[in-house]
Amino acid sequence: MRIGTVYVGLGEGDRSPEIVKVKALLKRKFTPARNTLDDSDLFTPELTAEVKRVQAVYRSEGKPGAPKYIDGVVNLEFKYDVGLLPRPEKPKPIIFTVEGHMSVPFNGPCAYTASALEQEGRIRWQPVGYNSTATPFDNKSGINELNRLLNLTTLDNGVPFPAGTPWGMIIFSQGGIVGCETFLRMRRANHWRLNDLKGVIAFGNPYREKDVIADWVPDPPKAGTQGISDVRMTNTPEYWREHSRHGDLYAENPDNEVGLNRSSIYKIVAESSWSGGPAGMLSRITDLLADPTDGVIDIAKAIMGGAMFLGNMQSHGIYDLAPCIDFMRSRVHY
Repeated sequence: MRIGTVYVGLGEGDRSPEIVKVKALLKRKFTPARNTLDDSDLFTPELTAEVKRVQAVYRSEGKPGAPKYIDGVVNLEFKYDVGLLPRPEKPKPIIFTVEGHMSVPFNGPCAYTASALEQEGRIRWQPVGYNSTATPFDNKSGINELNRLLNLTTLDNGVPFPAGTPWGMIIFSQGGIVGCETFLRMRRANHWRLNDLKGVIAFGNPYREKDVIADWVPDPPKAGTQGISDVRMTNTPEYWREHSRHGDLYAENPDNEVGLNRSSIYKIVAESSWSGGPAGMLSRITDLLADPTDGVIDIAKAIMGGAMFLGNMQSHGIYDLAPCIDFMRSRVHY
């Protein structure tokens, strides 16, 4: 049957071997059909009436295909709901993980969280491989790889990822830079995947927005602190959780001169950048020349804080993952 030039399904007046199957199925399932339907391959007025009757019942029951029914027409959604065809399973949601500097994709807080959910059968886990050993950081390799994966409709391992599939991200440390940069670019471009992003957890994130922190963290960063990068998240979405701990230099940076000095050192290590904004090292040196007393104190504090942090990295890498697993379980689904 066509409406205009568009084929919409089997309708009154059509002939097809499939109509014989439709009638036989309806007669097996419903008493009224047994009293009104013949066994021919013709779509009769009686079949139209019976299909309309069943459609009304299915609408009242909230069958999944009901919003797409056409009255009296046996279309694909009606075939699924009545049991003539099996409804295809929806692809499982995908969680992408990006681990940190010197990490491997299959070990770390991101991998352990996503793996637990995959073992429950809830999601498919897709690690993102990139050049995580380079210094300065090769963030571009991770951004390019994550962007490539997000633009696929079937992942490299054959896992389906069609448009509309829910997805999430779990990112850590340098992986936080990769994930945040990818997200910020998607948001600026209104990327076609963005509406299906359901949940994000960022561990030890250099891009952490000021004072944004998950409510389950037992030892959160001090108030008034933010990620060490001078580029940070803004208007962090409600489905995004920052899991950072007190003492994590990458995610607990004060919003003052000491923080700017730490950011300038970070920019050299992470970006090989000596300039750019107030956190650039050239700007810091200019400030030091203008006010040497305060500048020396601030730089000394920055260096001391970095040395203490490198001596104890526990706050950057050791996390309670149970609430993270619970959060992603509650978020990344249809």
